[in-house]
Amino acid sequence: MNVEPQAPQVDPSTPPTQAPQQPQAWPPQYQPGQQGAYYPQPGYQQPTPRQPSAGAKAPGGIGGAIAGLAIIGKLLLTSGSMFVSMWAWSYQFGWPFAIGFVLSIFCHECGHAVAGKMVGRPISAMVFVPLMGAFVLHKATSRANENAFIAIMGPVFGGVSGAVCLGIYMATHANLYIALAFMIALINLINLAPILPLDGSHIIPVFAAGRASQRDRITYAVAYPGVAILLVLLMYISRQMAIAISGHAAF
Repeated sequence: MNVEPQAPQVDPSTPPTQAPQQPQAWPPQYQPGQQGAYYPQPGYQQPTPRQPSAGAKAPGGIGGAIAGLAIIGKLLLTSGSMFVSMWAWSYQFGWPFAIGFVLSIFCHECGHAVAGKMVGRPISAMVFVPLMGAFVLHKATSRANENAFIAIMGPVFGGVSGAVCLGIYMATHANLYIALAFMIALINLINLAPILPLDGSHIIPVFAAGRASQRDRITYAVAYPGVAILLVLLMYISRQMAIAISGHAAF
């Protein structure tokens, strides 16, 4: 006789039993397609924060103080030598001319400084030499194109300062600025001479075979005489203005 097994009777009032849940691992793992934050796989160790070494110095310590003193020293050297240079020129031409002329030399040297920074070769402190001019030093390199760029930017900035003086004369009709424009153009033109330690001596090597690319040689074949011609033109205009004012050539 076949007897069919009967299903056990379940009391409706008894809550259904739930299957035991497996404990979740922590942190939960990332599943493909799952949205939310990513958690590393098991065995991953969180890197410990980097601790400062015992010899590390906090910013603003002795190193920062030394750097600050070096900057102050450069400023004092530049400003002090500039004032001495103005004082020396004032004995010959008076204070107004001395201040304007030394400031034009400052513009000239700023041209070297800006060019040096552009090619990644910062300069040293700017030092003025009374009745002579000024100079800056930078790290030597065998790249003739960089040397030429740093050198030619001095007369370029100096020539611009002379043109500014000419513009000030046209606005104010003060004769001082004609003399300044002429002298500034003259001193920057002399600086282009290919004689050490003048700026021109650092431009000429770019034309030597193997020292620079053809593009650089063409660039300075145009720029070198071009800057000289503009300075001569500035001198000519200043002189003609002086003749028009006084009736004869004052310089």
